[in-house]
Amino acid sequence: MRDSQNPETTERTDLSNCTVVTEVTVDMILNELANGVNKTQMQNKFAYRDENGTVRPFEKWMIDQIFKDPALRGKKPARKKVLPFVFKGSTTTAAPITPEPINNVPVTTTTMTAQSNGYVEINVEDNEENNNQYNFN
Repeated sequence: MRDSQNPETTERTDLSNCTVVTEVTVDMILNELANGVNKTQMQNKFAYRDENGTVRPFEKWMIDQIFKDPALRGKKPARKKVLPFVFKGSTTTAAPITPEPINNVPVTTTTMTAQSNGYVEINVEDNEENNNQYNFN
């Protein structure tokens, strides 16, 4: 007889902190993994109602069956690393760098003239007053 079918063991299990679910989704399991909850903790966190309406905790084989889904296969809970000391970083934020606008961009005039021999003559004329005044910062 399995543990879940044994009335002695199921009655002693505290299910007050369990979330009774009727549907489990991949997103729900991924969210639990992101919060660092492992399979054993999920087994203790979730419960279901059996055919008699009795609340029962998830069993190991049920969790294993859930993790056979291709989206969950090989997924592990996130490990949260906690520093063993208090770290006080700087609270000031760096000011964002705003680029200066580019002024005095040289203006050019381009003309294209078709020649009688089938070639095209391209003529580019620079405006002399703004020549070589780029503003690179």
